[in-house]
Amino acid sequence: MKDLILKTAKEVNNIVSGSVDDIVAFNYLPCVISYVKYDDGNIGCGGCAAVYKGMGEEKIPLDLFNALNNLDIAGKDAYEVITELIKKEEMLFNSIAISTLSALSYKLLSKDFLEKEEYRVDERANFALNMSCFGDLVGNGKMIDKDDVVAVVGFAYWAFPYLKYRVKEVRCLELLDKEYFNVFSLKGDKPKVNVYNDPKECLEDADAVFITGMTVPNGTLKDILNYCKNARFKVLYGPSCSFYPKYLFELGVDCILAMKIPSDYETKLNTIETRGYYPFHRPNTKMLIIMKK
Repeated sequence: MKDLILKTAKEVNNIVSGSVDDIVAFNYLPCVISYVKYDDGNIGCGGCAAVYKGMGEEKIPLDLFNALNNLDIAGKDAYEVITELIKKEEMLFNSIAISTLSALSYKLLSKDFLEKEEYRVDERANFALNMSCFGDLVGNGKMIDKDDVVAVVGFAYWAFPYLKYRVKEVRCLELLDKEYFNVFSLKGDKPKVNVYNDPKECLEDADAVFITGMTVPNGTLKDILNYCKNARFKVLYGPSCSFYPKYLFELGVDCILAMKIPSDYETKLNTIETRGYYPFHRPNTKMLIIMKK
């Protein structure tokens, strides 16, 4: 994925430029939020997961997290920081590069700009509400219908109650051992969404696939897309893929559910207080549903 980030960063930097204003990292919710100050003084903001596995299974090693105290990039050119950190081996520094790319892309993640670039864009308030139904892409006359087998890469629990009665079957692909998703009920009630660890078994015959943006920083996106090459509709979702989308579409993605976090100081302070959770629950965090025309 490093080539994807480098190509995107070069393209974005040809349109806008800025410097690193702040980097905020969390370990309770292992992620990074970057702030970039544009040349006109406005602030861009972007986030990225900072560990290989989600679901609380993994934290940033404490010695690596504490090493951030030596990170001397404040005020430096954002493009230079991205190209430097994406080349490092540690995923934490790759995540800083990706979140900084998203922050630099902030001005470009707008309906007006992207439509001029020949994309179809639906810009909505309340990211959390729209994620609960995956952008309402399911239904008669929409991208996904009732006869489809839908696979979800990443345990997107918030969307399962919405999806399970609207399509033929819902599957979930997870890195965490599927046995940890077993459910016990005295009355024998069982979940309708089955969890898989084998990507071929889960994805090969799926009609539509929702793919967590964590596949960008953990480097698995190309492999996942290869497994679901038979799918009619492939959607990438979440903060870790919320940057200028040109090269994501060239990889074979059909739709991106991007997250646009408010860049104001009050939101930043509340995000710090909640150790990273605040933007996911605020109605002023936007979702952009982006597709090629």
